[in-house]
Amino acid sequence: MARGGIIPKKFFKIISGSPQRLKKHISSDNILRGLISSKLVKLEIDENNEECVMVDANGFLDYSEVSSLSNRLLIEDMIISATYDWTRKIGLGSYDAIKKKTKDYIPEFGQFGWDITAPSYIWPLSEFKNDKVIPGFIAIDVISSLVDVEGVQYFIKKCALNRSMRNMKPFIGMLIADRFSDAAFRLGKSNGLIFTTPEILFGSEMAENIRQLTATLENAAAIAAKNPDKVNSLLNSLSRIEGSAINLRGALFELIVGHLVYKGEGSSIDIGVKVRNRNGERAEIDIRRVKGEHELAIYECKGYQPSTLIDVKDVEIWLSKKVPIIREALRDESRFKDVNMSFEYWTSGRFSEDAISFLKEKSNNARKYKICWKDGGDILDYARQIRATSMVDVLNQHYVKHPLS
Repeated sequence: MARGGIIPKKFFKIISGSPQRLKKHISSDNILRGLISSKLVKLEIDENNEECVMVDANGFLDYSEVSSLSNRLLIEDMIISATYDWTRKIGLGSYDAIKKKTKDYIPEFGQFGWDITAPSYIWPLSEFKNDKVIPGFIAIDVISSLVDVEGVQYFIKKCALNRSMRNMKPFIGMLIADRFSDAAFRLGKSNGLIFTTPEILFGSEMAENIRQLTATLENAAAIAAKNPDKVNSLLNSLSRIEGSAINLRGALFELIVGHLVYKGEGSSIDIGVKVRNRNGERAEIDIRRVKGEHELAIYECKGYQPSTLIDVKDVEIWLSKKVPIIREALRDESRFKDVNMSFEYWTSGRFSEDAISFLKEKSNNARKYKICWKDGGDILDYARQIRATSMVDVLNQHYVKHPLS
């Protein structure tokens, strides 16, 4: 619940507080199976086709903030990346052996998964044995919310169980959260753990930038329409966090496209709309543009480096899986039942020749809706055409001519 009532299933072993394999303890996997069978939690597929664990209680605790999951994961990834960089630079963790959580990988230490782990050669964590240095360890988790006593118990349990294991290396346990209740902070301190915040670690300016990013993502459509300069400010300030720039550019690309179509087409826009069809299949609409009662445009946005190639498989999946779910869900809304509908794929990268051939074929054969697409060069030309000067600058600086390209 400290994480909005929903997490990707693969991250459950980080937050369960239960070991993977330890005598006299129920494993994390068995804990999850028990919670599911008792209907305290449930498994569902989200709009990104990821299996998620959601608080349920047989329908009585419909607490899960599904709509904010992707934004929360992005913010936590930003903090994890900043902490990873900080830990390496001050020498707290081994520079080349530190590991952090990604979408496909969970670092492990002892019997648990963590957001960040690293061997540490800092005295007194390390020791000499047989003329050899044996490192200690650093284990860190991140939560981007206010955390109370209940929210920190899992972390305290993880550290206590690890310390109780025979031959366990000395280690420092650190939990980073947006804020802690007074009681939670005291509990961490009394257990010999470091409870801290991004502001304490990285300073007030970085913490404020992260808070601004949170607010921007929560009010994306309004920011895109009325305050697009916020996008450039956030990209300039937060791209300095090593390892975070790619995800950040991807998330804020939706705001750039949102502003362009709002300014260029004179319509109302929504960003990050979650929909579900009659079969319960989920999809996320990156941008929905509505013009009067006669026009509806859906934009798929991919903010990549300009060298990134969108291949035919990417657009096949979009047209064969995502578009049908979105179209059926929108057609079930009375206001969209008879509107002219178009689906557009906008990327700051490029399309492969096969992808373009496929899109042209599908566009020529489509009768019920239009299919359109734009690559990075097309988007830059469109921004110039509608005189969106601030977005031209952002696209040039962070996408089309970005040094990483």
